[in-house]
Amino acid sequence: MGGSVQKIVDILEKTMKPKVKDAHDADQDNLDQLNKEHGKCFDAKDKALLAAAPWRKKYRKESKSHQKCRGNEAVRSTSKTSCLAEQKAKYQVKVLKCDFFAARSKEYGTTYNNQRIVAKTAKESPGSYILRMSQTVCGDHDHGPKGKKLLKGGWGGGLPNGFYDKYLRAKDACEVATKEYKDKVKECKEKISLYM
Repeated sequence: MGGSVQKIVDILEKTMKPKVKDAHDADQDNLDQLNKEHGKCFDAKDKALLAAAPWRKKYRKESKSHQKCRGNEAVRSTSKTSCLAEQKAKYQVKVLKCDFFAARSKEYGTTYNNQRIVAKTAKESPGSYILRMSQTVCGDHDHGPKGKKLLKGGWGGGLPNGFYDKYLRAKDACEVATKEYKDKVKECKEKISLYM
């Protein structure tokens, strides 16, 4: 049995060993060729760096002013971005306040709603009816039972929290929010033009 193993080893050495050696030689040739190509890359890089040397010196000299320019651009870009975010927020506030004003206008400015408020209920006494009507339409009676307390009134000359007071306050809030939004749009347009 020992002799047959030796024969197999001899056969493998005669047939396989030359194939392995040939494969190894082919791999080595390939590696040598790649190393030569790799060396050419370094030569090309060195020549390019040599040709770029005068420009590199100029680039380094000018880079300080370029960095200042980039810094200014970054500030303008940040300013523009934050301005646009504020503009969006002001627009949302404007929409909410003007929608609220539109709802107040509809609530107080329609005959149907006002007829329902004015209608006296069956169980309501004349005094409570008049007080309810006065408080609803005219506003809060904070001047005391005899009217001797001096307090500020509502907008439009009536009492605070009357229909006209609430209407005028909602209208003013819408107008202020609209103006603030338009001012922000103008400011952002200026910042955008500076950025470009």
